[in-house]
Amino acid sequence: QQQQQQQAQAPQEYAFRLALSKSPTAVQKAIQPLLPESAPIGAVAEVSAETLRVAKLIAERIRSQPGSCALIVDYGGEETLSDTFRAFRKHKQVHIFSEPGTADLTYDVNFSHLRRALALPEVHVHGPVTQASFLRAMGVAERTASLCARVKDPATVRQLQQGVKTIVEDMGTRFKFMAAVGSQQSADTPAGFS
Repeated sequence: QQQQQQQAQAPQEYAFRLALSKSPTAVQKAIQPLLPESAPIGAVAEVSAETLRVAKLIAERIRSQPGSCALIVDYGGEETLSDTFRAFRKHKQVHIFSEPGTADLTYDVNFSHLRRALALPEVHVHGPVTQASFLRAMGVAERTASLCARVKDPATVRQLQQGVKTIVEDMGTRFKFMAAVGSQQSADTPAGFS
C-alpha cells in the first residue's frame, strides 16, 4: 500500500512535452505583431489562428451586410501574455498530456486579440464587459422578479433565484461579452455595453 501511494505521488511521464524552439518558427513570426515588445524571456502567449481567422470572417460579414452584428460570449480576459491551456476529463482538471484524446482541451479567449481581428474599417467593437455587468444592464434582476412573481411554487422560485445568482455572481466575472456592429448601424453603444 505504501508503494502504491508513492507511485501515485511520483510525477508521471508523458509521451509528449512542451519544448522551446531554437529559432523563431513560422507561427511565432505570424503572431509577433500581437505580442508586447517587452515580453520577458519564457513568457507564454496563447494565440488561436483559427479564432482570429473566424473573427476576420465575422468582421467582413458585418461590414458587407448592413444590419449585421455579432455578440461573442466566452471565458477569458485581455491579457496578452497568459498560460491558461488546460485539460478536463470527467469534470476534473488533468495534465494536458495525460491520456491524449480522452480529455477536453481548452484555454481562455484573449479578447484583446479578438478585438484586433474584428476591428476592420466600418466595424465598431464594444467590450468586453463581464457577464454580470451585461446581464444587469439587460435587466436580469427585473426579469427574474417578474418571473418569480408569476410562479406559485416556492421551490421553483428558489431555483430561479439560485440560477440567476450562479450566472451573475458566481460566474459573473469569468465570462465576458463583446459586440461588433457595422458603422452603417446606429453609432450608439449597444445595450449591455454602456
